[in-house]
Amino acid sequence: MSMISRKVFLAGWLAMTFAFGASTSWSAEPRPFVARYKAQFYGMSGGILQFTLRRGDGPDQYIYESRAEPSFLGSFMVSDAARERSTMTVTANGVRPLTFFSDDGKKGDEHDSDIRFDWTQNRLTGRSEGKDFNEPLPERIQDHLSIQIAVIEGLLGGAELGEFSLIDGGEIKRYTYSKEGAATVKFKGKTLEAVIVRSQRSDSPGGRINRYWHAPELGSIPVRAERSREGKVDLIMELVDVKFSE
Repeated sequence: MSMISRKVFLAGWLAMTFAFGASTSWSAEPRPFVARYKAQFYGMSGGILQFTLRRGDGPDQYIYESRAEPSFLGSFMVSDAARERSTMTVTANGVRPLTFFSDDGKKGDEHDSDIRFDWTQNRLTGRSEGKDFNEPLPERIQDHLSIQIAVIEGLLGGAELGEFSLIDGGEIKRYTYSKEGAATVKFKGKTLEAVIVRSQRSDSPGGRINRYWHAPELGSIPVRAERSREGKVDLIMELVDVKFSE
């Protein structure tokens, strides 16, 4: 889905943003889905987050969107009018974001984003959280949502995880993703095998750590996500429902 921010209700979980090495293989056609997660902040309910992947209008184009259904507690952090949307292409060469839009559902645009990724001119343009961008595309750039699809595609294709660039808080930051091993997770009373993926800022080794439990049986979408600092977990997301479509 850098994991959670006041503007975009955890788009980063699965910030789910990742980049892979040059010798990667990909599943070129993601399976569209609607996934709903319950979020807990310090053990208290934050509400529901919904992520929808659907096909776009152009060749190899997909649209990935997120929205929140906050609880009373969650409403202090995110508006139920908040929206995020990423348009991307997914081919055998990987995931490339084309546009990223976010609106925190509140007045003003200081926490909103409207970004374009021009792969023909190799330019990143637009505005994110009060900062204007007009510069060459950073290496292995993704947005908060496209990275989630990139990591799913990478896991399905057996790709190695690695370092990526991510637009985060009006800045371009570097994150490293790595596989931590295997585990089991519960989903609707069923035990599923999962691959644990860890992410952390490359230039901030003492900062927050995000972990995601990706279940191959469910197309490698995350079943669980956690955010922690100094070993203390402050945010948990758990999959409550997923529906796939062709």
